[in-house]
Amino acid sequence: MKIIPTLLAFLPLIVASASADEDTRRIEKEILQDILRNTTITVKPIDNPSVAKCFACTFYEARIRTREGDTSTTRETTCAMTPGGVKHVQFPGSSSEIKELPALLLPSFRLKKGADGETMLAALQAIYGEQFVDRDFEMRISRKGSTWSFVTGKFFKKFSGVVMKTDATGRITSIKRSLSIVE
Repeated sequence: MKIIPTLLAFLPLIVASASADEDTRRIEKEILQDILRNTTITVKPIDNPSVAKCFACTFYEARIRTREGDTSTTRETTCAMTPGGVKHVQFPGSSSEIKELPALLLPSFRLKKGADGETMLAALQAIYGEQFVDRDFEMRISRKGSTWSFVTGKFFKKFSGVVMKTDATGRITSIKRSLSIVE
């Protein structure tokens, strides 16, 4: 029966912990409400014929501005409206898969000829804007078998851009940001 006094000894600690959790949740809720009151979002559809030829969804440029006292921060992002809801489609700053894009392609779009590559290049530039291509760089496309490289900049002694792999029918199977394209 010594267990009951031991449990009673710990009861104030349990109650204090629960109270601290409630305080934390209340403060988090108030901070979230403050952010929502001080944030404005401007959304603009990306209306581009190349995007419509390649992708099955509508893309949007979103500008999110949050005020904090006398200052504000603004960030821009690209989103796609899909049947499953809004998907963010950020352009990676380093080499990595752009996992969300292949699922957004039109099922009928195929990357088989140079004209298809030009259409895709124009679509990517429309979706990602200035962050997609280096200033004063002449974009180009190179193809080696089923690998398409959309060269949009220089990274040290190599080139940067987007690399897409296709299957035998020209269906895009992967899309990757690369900082090490070799021509």
